[in-house]
Amino acid sequence: MNYQLANAIGWFLATTFAFFTNKMWVFATHANGFKALFHEMWSFYFFRAVTLLMDIVILFVGITLFKGNDILVKLVDQCITNVANYFFSRWYIFKTVK
Repeated sequence: MNYQLANAIGWFLATTFAFFTNKMWVFATHANGFKALFHEMWSFYFFRAVTLLMDIVILFVGITLFKGNDILVKLVDQCITNVANYFFSRWYIFKTVK
């Protein structure tokens, strides 16, 4: 299998797993109906794609442009993107409406 296709499939499966675990256990939200569930899921995928782009840019800048240590740059990158994922989920995706 082509490595890019395998990577895309892996990202999709990991993001789907993350959506359901975040929905059920991290933020414990209960969407009312298919439309609300679809909105949460679409938002989750959208913001995960945003942080995927952040990931790509940070790695390019840190490793290619600044010639940084690839492992250290990836570590910093993961800290930034994981914090961004949490805040996107808390503030936009799984926010509870009162």
